[in-house]
Amino acid sequence: MVFCVAAMFLAGGDKALALHVVFAIQAFMAAGIALGIRRIAQAASLRHWYVALPLIGAYFLTGMYGSEAHLNGLALVWALYFFLKALRDERSRDWAFAGALVGVAVLARLDNVFFAGTMFLVALVQRRNRGGWGRWVVTVSLPCVVLVLPYLLSNLAGHGHLMPISGAIKSRFPHPELDWGHLGMLGRVVTVGAAGALLATFWERRVPIGPALRALSLGVILHAAYLVLFTHGLSTWSWYHVGGVLNLALLGAWIADRLAPAMTRLRVGALHRPLVLATVSAMAFGGVGRAWFRYWNPEAIGARNAFALTERTSGTRWLIELAEWLDGNLPDGSGVLVYDGPGMLAYYSDLRILSLDGLISSYRYDEELAAKGAEEFLHQAGVEYFVGRRTTKSDEPATTLEIFTPLTRRPAGTLALSELRQIARTKEFISNPRAQDLAVWQLRPTSG
Repeated sequence: MVFCVAAMFLAGGDKALALHVVFAIQAFMAAGIALGIRRIAQAASLRHWYVALPLIGAYFLTGMYGSEAHLNGLALVWALYFFLKALRDERSRDWAFAGALVGVAVLARLDNVFFAGTMFLVALVQRRNRGGWGRWVVTVSLPCVVLVLPYLLSNLAGHGHLMPISGAIKSRFPHPELDWGHLGMLGRVVTVGAAGALLATFWERRVPIGPALRALSLGVILHAAYLVLFTHGLSTWSWYHVGGVLNLALLGAWIADRLAPAMTRLRVGALHRPLVLATVSAMAFGGVGRAWFRYWNPEAIGARNAFALTERTSGTRWLIELAEWLDGNLPDGSGVLVYDGPGMLAYYSDLRILSLDGLISSYRYDEELAAKGAEEFLHQAGVEYFVGRRTTKSDEPATTLEIFTPLTRRPAGTLALSELRQIARTKEFISNPRAQDLAVWQLRPTSG
């Protein structure tokens, strides 16, 4: 939030320019992540550290802009560096830095508690024959607790719950239900990689990078198990898997180191370095190429594109067009109920946006919606418009909208769309031919 406020200040309130400032800040964070990988490699005596860079670049410099992935990755990678440094030198300062950075990572994404736990567990095992347990626990834990506890207490004071509602809506804990689809493709890849890395480090225990790979791999596997067993399927986004990508990158560097002696024994050692460099270069060009393909694809132009630093010339994301239309055609300060895309609609307009999914609302919203019913709640909240689908999944005209409370999934009433006044259809004013077929309805008369 500090970075975002600074970006808006530097942009003088220009929303589009502010996004580009944020992207520039995130690009510097990506450089900080690459530097952290280099420092980890030095601490673990990895000579082929650069093998990790193409994956780092392809992940953080293409599709992650506008998400929390960069801050998450920056905190995790430097926590891991101080974790390795502290294990080697046993300095209280390094343990304190590791604990503080883990706290920042948890604030960036709460599911980093898995990595916090596995780093602590691996550290316990690694230093099991050393003394000073009480002092060590306080040194590691106190900086983390000082950072995270105020956030949790503010949630408890403001909402009556430690966890924000977005996490609670996605979770079905403690009731498991196995579904591998909740991982997504990247989640599957990083989980398999984590399993392989974990087996490798236990098979060869003297590997200097071992503690880092063990901590990351265990965290990835525990996180994947939670997603598979205890989520509702809203967890397939690629920014969920920052730790897994970092783990794969370090695993690749370690594998390159392990292959070097084998290549020498096979009398092709002279080819090893050029082969690795050629592979790294190809992967780097592939990542950059992917980014440019995204740039020239109108559907990819928008909040997560690092290259659109000037006027959008390749096309406009249809959600941005919709937001600009709503801002220009509805009365100032109107309340709008939307079926999806609340962030983009709110950012590119000055309207009051209420999302049906409830992820950016509060526990009170869930309770009041259930108690009052949709019609009364929307009336009291001053919501005058609805933006949603014109057709159902079977392409039949939509006639009703059933509303449920987002957390407890209780029925909260039905809006009869046929009784509302349709004032516009997206196909009529959005130029992008791939725009969804939505409509703007007026829920009740306004004074505007």
